[in-house]
Amino acid sequence: MFDGARLWEFSNIAEQTASEMIAKARAVVSTLRRLASADPDDDGGHFEDDEGHRARLDEIHREYLILLEKQELLIRSGRFSRVVGSAIARMPRARKLEFADADFESLKEQKLMYPGDDVWGALYRFMLQPMTGYGAKKHELELPSYQCIINVTDAVRSAGALLNSIDINLSTVGYFGDLVPAPDIRREFSFGMQQLKEFAFTCDDSPNEQDADDLHEFLSACLDTPCLQQLRLDMRRGEAEAARIDMGQIMGSKSRHKLTYIFLGRVAMDLSKLVLFLERLPQSMGCIHQHDVRLLSGTWKEALDALRKKRPRVVLLSEPQGAECDDMSPKDYERIFGQDRSRYSSEAELYITNPMPSIPNPVQAVEDGLYTTN
Repeated sequence: MFDGARLWEFSNIAEQTASEMIAKARAVVSTLRRLASADPDDDGGHFEDDEGHRARLDEIHREYLILLEKQELLIRSGRFSRVVGSAIARMPRARKLEFADADFESLKEQKLMYPGDDVWGALYRFMLQPMTGYGAKKHELELPSYQCIINVTDAVRSAGALLNSIDINLSTVGYFGDLVPAPDIRREFSFGMQQLKEFAFTCDDSPNEQDADDLHEFLSACLDTPCLQQLRLDMRRGEAEAARIDMGQIMGSKSRHKLTYIFLGRVAMDLSKLVLFLERLPQSMGCIHQHDVRLLSGTWKEALDALRKKRPRVVLLSEPQGAECDDMSPKDYERIFGQDRSRYSSEAELYITNPMPSIPNPVQAVEDGLYTTN
């Protein structure tokens, strides 16, 4: 919180003033530590100020609760969604929505403490910052509701505008059931996606099976559009045994003749659904990037052949899972798919992008004994 103090050496603040600010900050931190630990002996030399410090903390906490109550009222009443929806509809060039519940970019470079500022000013700004879903989960607080994502998105449609870009970045799974459009608005919600060109969904947490089912419904509704050009689904930092998003359940059999950029991270797919998905893509593909994708059925030998038929200009295939990959020797796996993401393409990537018919399928080559693990 007080990292900004390191910038003082570049300002004109007097050393004595800086020392006084640091002393006050330490006194407050001592009080916070003592209140959190309930250890009355941990006085840090500032016992006499505890009562005043606690009163200031209570004041900040009351302000936080007031702001939280106002926020929840705006969301529950639907006013927040309606205001955002109508505002976007009035701005012809505003057709992108970003929902961020992870790594608030606007706060990363924010200075909480300034030369000459009172330490309580910094603490006030710090304590009133929004909390991510991960922060709530870490401190065992109520998980966030993502209902506002559905409400705001549908409010834009209700106001007469259609979005062309949606970017969702979540730090935890929260209550994914809140993301499922109600049956009475499912058709209208999908209609609001008919001009959607770009869609990105990133989550840093691991879904369970129910979460995955809810996500399938939400993502299917969002991707029910023939206009999609760029797709990014990234369930990063997930646990190895957690449920995965099944791309076959999301994409269906709809034609994707405009979709030229794809990033899939830590999802799963049956080979038959992968082949069907690739057949629905345009012949000229810009980029297909797959990271930690698990094949639920079929073989990676067949998957590489299917990807080669599409022959995208750029292909990045890293850490594939399932099928032969589960039984392949580490040496073969590293040679075929690569381990370090360097500037050199792996054998699998070269096979997919190289039009020369003499280039062998690297997985097939291992099966035929053309490569050895010795």
